[in-house]
Amino acid sequence: MASSSTSPAPVESGYFTRQSSGLVRGISLSSSVVLNLSFIGLVQAILAATLIPSSFPGASPVLAVAICVIALLAPYTMYGLFTRLMPRSGGDYVFVSRSLGPWAGLAASVNVTLWYIAAIAYLTFVIPQTALPSALGSIGVIADSSWFTNASVNILEDGWTFAIAGVSILLIFIFSSLKLDWTLRAARVLFGLAALGILVSIIVLLLNSREDFEAAVTAFGGNYDEILSAGAIDTSFSLSDTLLATTLAFFSLGFGIATAYQGGELRSSQQTAVRGMVLALVFAGVAMMITFALAGKTIGNEFLGAATNLSFAGDEAYPFGVGSNLFFFVSMASDSTIVAVLLGVAFVSGAAALCIPVFLICSRSIFAWSFDRLIPEGLSEVDPRTRSPLRANVIVVV
Repeated sequence: MASSSTSPAPVESGYFTRQSSGLVRGISLSSSVVLNLSFIGLVQAILAATLIPSSFPGASPVLAVAICVIALLAPYTMYGLFTRLMPRSGGDYVFVSRSLGPWAGLAASVNVTLWYIAAIAYLTFVIPQTALPSALGSIGVIADSSWFTNASVNILEDGWTFAIAGVSILLIFIFSSLKLDWTLRAARVLFGLAALGILVSIIVLLLNSREDFEAAVTAFGGNYDEILSAGAIDTSFSLSDTLLATTLAFFSLGFGIATAYQGGELRSSQQTAVRGMVLALVFAGVAMMITFALAGKTIGNEFLGAATNLSFAGDEAYPFGVGSNLFFFVSMASDSTIVAVLLGVAFVSGAAALCIPVFLICSRSIFAWSFDRLIPEGLSEVDPRTRSPLRANVIVVV
């Protein structure tokens, strides 16, 4: 008895929306280091140098950074190994979903992505509320310019924060939606300007003595010893304070894992994944330790702590028109308008440089969820010209 049958219609199958992600492998080892260094954030390093002596007076800032670097080698290496093993864009989502299941991965990734999106808003808020006023105020004091001094105050008025932060977010969206080469160039420029500020600071602190800085304080209307007395702190070494100070060091050093979220865009991911993260950690740690050591030599941790306490309290004993921060004191030591401008540009650039890797992390996470079909597939579409997930980028910027 003969029988006939028809072949079943093909059924769509597979976990992914397509075989290829569509993202371009354009991140070299040097670009990986720059992106991770940008996410580490040199601005936070300057804030840590300013805050550690006042928050934890008995801490050794240099030792706190060294302990933090050593402790972070393990998680940095873990993220690098995960990226090397699973070279796909998406970071935590990819690692957790492949290890524990897709919904566990989605839950972990949604949580961290929402925090990172909030971080973009916060960082763009920091530019008009902290970075620009500090930069303008420092230039005004060093150059004895009332225009810059007034601008540092006026920029804090209603309207400016929303306008500057909004424009900053749009610019970050534009740079992150270009071809990867252009995005990396923007990150390099911003990071380069921030790194130049650290280098200038190291040179100025190296060339000046404590006596030189005390004379600079006097020249700018203050008295070094009176500031020490008014904001007196006990800087006797304390191991417990040093261990607690690692939290402020971590605020800068703890996040140099940006390329873990762009594993599908790393060239030679087998070699770049671990090295790009660990090298960024080591470079940043060494730069911070050198800067903190020289700040202790030239400015003095006791002065940094006392000045910061007085500045934050609004005490009249703090004689300067700019809030306490390391870059301002370096500008004061140099007594150079050019140095003040360079450090001002570096401070603003450092805040902006942070935003690009954070934005890329968020968009690649959304891309990965969509690519695995856990959210609408259209969000994993990649623009054929820029090779950027524009729809995911729009979600982040909104």
